[in-house]
Amino acid sequence: MSRYFTATLLLRSPWPLDIDRIARTLAQRFPGIGAVDALPGNTGEGDSALLTIDHANVVIESHDHPVERGDILPPLKILRTWNPTPAQRSHQAHLTITCGGNLAGLEGALAYSAATHFVATGIAAIVHPLAILWGPARALLEPGEHAMAAETLLTGTIPHSSWVSYAPVVAQGYPAADATGMVTYGLRPFIGHELELAPRPGDPRSAYRCLGAIVRRVLRGGIDLRDGLKIVARDAGMSMTVRERRYWLRRDESAFVLIAGDSVIDPWTLQPRTVSAA
Repeated sequence: MSRYFTATLLLRSPWPLDIDRIARTLAQRFPGIGAVDALPGNTGEGDSALLTIDHANVVIESHDHPVERGDILPPLKILRTWNPTPAQRSHQAHLTITCGGNLAGLEGALAYSAATHFVATGIAAIVHPLAILWGPARALLEPGEHAMAAETLLTGTIPHSSWVSYAPVVAQGYPAADATGMVTYGLRPFIGHELELAPRPGDPRSAYRCLGAIVRRVLRGGIDLRDGLKIVARDAGMSMTVRERRYWLRRDESAFVLIAGDSVIDPWTLQPRTVSAA
């Protein structure tokens, strides 16, 4: 299965590609990521070029127009650590970095994702973007946060909060305090599905702590999720049942649904146990 990862740099104005400068910057800043070779190319709309990092192809494209609003905003409102609206509204051009291919399994996906992240970070040091859009997660990242995540990668730690976004969902018919769930954006290229935490008592912070702990384990290869599996979220002090569904909290995403013992959802029927009176 082919998996591709894309990072988009939101720019104040167009930047003509300088592929040799990009390659030099990457080699100097990240000497441990493997051999970096620059190849001029004509791979898509606008100016484009090709880099290879340890034989992985990375396509870079320069565009003289803003990113379409629909390509930035996901259907559900995701949690963010900063306000990216000014960058979203004021950028006038963008660069895209794409890497992917047929390397198998989670290890292959992590390699492609890391290559994309390193190249985006190296280019950001040259062009100083307003924000960086991590495509699979629909996450608009502050450039400094993105750069810190690259340093985390160099230590062998997966920057899950940069590669995966989280959006809270309140179950219809319940008070938010009784039934807050959460979904991910960005896991599909790694494991073929997103995750959905079935609504349970708590606020978005507690839902994030629970789901984030599972995401970290999944990206480390510590859980092989499948329908009917029982898992223990030790950080959150609870056990959960995994159900695989083509659609559940979202109509456009297949997901592994995680159902805790105190969820308002029955783990086998995936229907509400009870509905509070309005």
